[in-house]
Parts: sequence; C-alpha cells; structure tokens
Amino acid sequence: MSAQIERRYYTEKEFCELFNITRKTAGRWRKQKTIGFMRTPTGLIRYRQSDIDEYERRTGSSPRKERMRAA
Repeated sequence: MSAQIERRYYTEKEFCELFNITRKTAGRWRKQKTIGFMRTPTGLIRYRQSDIDEYERRTGSSPRKERMRAA
C-alpha cells in the first residue's frame, strides 16, 4: 500500500490553487463543461480526482507536472 493516499475531492479553493487559476476561471470552466464537478447536498462545489485526471488526459495539462518543473 502506498504511503501517500491520493485525494478524492478538492474544494473550489484547493482546485484553484492546484491549477493556479481564479475562482472566476473555475466558474467559467464549469459553465463551459471544461471540467467535471459535483455539488454537495449543501450546495458546495467539489472537484473529483477522477474529473481532474480526465481533464489532464484530455488536455495534456497537469498542474502537478508544472509545479515540479517550477521547483
């Protein structure tokens, strides 16, 4: 078993920090269906790891790779 467990959901703030985008851009991506997301029963937005993986596969963009290059 891996020592590091991959997250399943990201808050909107965490998602924006991960991709280095504003909340407005995240909202635009949701409206344009660029990235999948879900809402909690209380209406909060969550981004599934699987949706982020699908976005990365489709676009070839990976915030994790970009951050590793910058470091």
